[in-house]
Amino acid sequence: MKKILALILSLVMVFGLAACGASTEAPATTPTESGTTTGSDSTVEPIVLKFSDCHNPTATNHLAFQKMAEVVKEATNGAIEIEVYPSSQLGDVGASQEAIQMNTLDMAVTNLAVIGSVIPEFGAVGGPFLFESDEHIKKAMEGELGQYYADKAAEKGLNICGYLYTGFRHCFTSKPINTVDDFKGLKIRTMENPVDVGIFNAIGAQATPMAYSELFTAIQQGTVDGGENTIANYLSDGFSEVAPYLTLSGHTYNICIILISNEAIEKIPADMRDAFFAACKDGIAQASAMVLQANEDAIETLKANGATITDIDRTALYELCKPLYEEFANDRIPTELVEMVNAAK
Repeated sequence: MKKILALILSLVMVFGLAACGASTEAPATTPTESGTTTGSDSTVEPIVLKFSDCHNPTATNHLAFQKMAEVVKEATNGAIEIEVYPSSQLGDVGASQEAIQMNTLDMAVTNLAVIGSVIPEFGAVGGPFLFESDEHIKKAMEGELGQYYADKAAEKGLNICGYLYTGFRHCFTSKPINTVDDFKGLKIRTMENPVDVGIFNAIGAQATPMAYSELFTAIQQGTVDGGENTIANYLSDGFSEVAPYLTLSGHTYNICIILISNEAIEKIPADMRDAFFAACKDGIAQASAMVLQANEDAIETLKANGATITDIDRTALYELCKPLYEEFANDRIPTELVEMVNAAK
């Protein structure tokens, strides 16, 4: 009898253990369309990079950075997202550039004046009448000159992700300009950059550095007579209301420099970095094309609205600015960099 009871007890334990094993088997995870996996309560979160932008939400350049972010998100199947914060919400241009160096910010846009404060040689890009076309500067910045700047930036803890090409800068004023002599005595707002200041002083104007955010009110109140920027920004920022005279001086070419911190790069898995930077390059190229087209469209809009648009003798302006290349040859506009630009023609 005892043997029979022992046999029955053994069989019960075997079946009980088999049943427990079946009930604890984990359900399989399934991939989603974005490449993440979902289980009972887990998902793979995208890598989010915060991008500091100084431009307002409706500015052409801000829309361009949003385009870049869209391309990156699509190219990485949503694995990497760039969140673009406009209107200097994460800090102005100078503060954002410093935050990149300190690894407290992922990405940011800077300009020639601000990056020139730590890498003076960037002044060469803002040399007067140096570039002949959009294609000329692209070839230079994507070649030997661009590599030179990338190496210099890396020494300062700045990684250059790419350049947004936004077109030539032109003058806009509250008073008409028909000849080179009409610049004499006009107070023109410039960036706080010795080369920009030198350009407008050389042509007879009074260069007046100030924050771009203060310019509209300054023209309105007569503190300055005008400013300078790309045509798309002139239109989108509403300057035609207070400075209705647009002079196609084309004195310098405007680029935005896109930075990424070392810490942000570390956030991206090593096997995804090449794809990320390739997507950034593609996105920036599409964004640049969008901005350059916006300049063309802006001209047509301004003409349709009856704006006064005047061509100017750029050769005469260049002759007045030419001595600046000698003045800044040893620091902000090194001769060797000018030669790199000329070789890219």
